[in-house]
This record gives sequence, C-alpha cells and structure tokens, in this order.
Amino acid sequence: GKAKLAPALSLVAVLDIEVRGRQNDLQRLSDARVVQTFEGLSHRYARMRAAGLALRQVRATARHGLAEPGLFRCLVALLDRLSSAEEDELPSIQSAFEARLLSHMGMAPELDRCVRCQRPAPEDRRVTVDVRHDGVVCQSCGGGTYALDAAARRALQLQLARETSYSADLPGSVRTLTRALVERHLPEVPLERGAL
Repeated sequence: GKAKLAPALSLVAVLDIEVRGRQNDLQRLSDARVVQTFEGLSHRYARMRAAGLALRQVRATARHGLAEPGLFRCLVALLDRLSSAEEDELPSIQSAFEARLLSHMGMAPELDRCVRCQRPAPEDRRVTVDVRHDGVVCQSCGGGTYALDAAARRALQLQLARETSYSADLPGSVRTLTRALVERHLPEVPLERGAL
C-alpha cells in the first residue's frame, strides 16, 4: 500500500547498506534498508533548499573514502531539525549547523582570546572578529570587521560546543559572521542570491 511506499518515495533518507566484495575489486550491494526518512523536508520548499545547501557543504568538506561519523551525526540531526522547522527559524538553524561544520573542519573561530596577541577577551564585553584570522582581534591589534556583543559570543560558543542540537534563535550578528566564515572556507559551495 501507500504506507509501504512512503520511505521509498522520500526525497532524503538514511540507508543502512551492506556491500560485498574486496576493497579494490568490484563490489556489489547485497542489502539495503531505510533507517530514517525526513518527510517534513518535502512539505516546504525553504526546508528542502536549506537541506540541499547543507548537503552541498558536507560534500565539499567530507574526505573521499573516509568514514566521518561526527559529520554524519551533525548532518542527520540537521535534517531532522529542518523537517519540522518554521520558515523564520531556518536561517538560525542553518547558521548553527555551519558553526558545527566549521568546528568539524577545525576552522571554528577563536572566541576566547585575541588571535594576534593572545590577550584573553573579556567575557562581558563586545569583541570584534576578523574572518581572515578566524577569531577575535582586540582593538590594540587593530580590531576585526564583525562585532559580537557578549550574549552573541556566548550563543556562538554554546553552538560550537553542541554536536547535534541546532538553535533556532541565533542573533543576527552570529548568522552574519558564520556566513562570512563559511564563504571564506567553503568558496566552492556557491550560495544562491537571497539564500539562507
């Protein structure tokens, strides 16, 4: 019936597959089953668009032939979160994922101290971040282009520490900074005009 076909018709799904054969020889698929589907993605175009962007970003960062379970968990959690997200939540969720992606790549911004002089950044004050140097640059060292107040910096630090939970209410300054960092580190993943 229709219920049996639903997983097969899902646009995005997690599959458990079994492949037989030696590593360097021709391998054949011996078994496959659907583990999880993300039905809610197909209910709204904006959700599908956000999922597509995330999939392109992961493809650009994943190393061919290597298992990356942390990156996979991040992606599955994002797809699950996007499946039920409201349209106004999508930019924050996408930025939260991109922060985790940068962290996974080893390119998360340094937010605790100046990347030039190593002076600790005061926890309760505004800081500036320079995307060319991937972190806070204090005013004595020339400052950075992007400003984060103390609450925004804490929100970004918290998101960087989470592996599979994505905030739907990141401040606009965090979203702007994350976008600039992603554009710097993933230039091969073009964003559509007006994308998240």
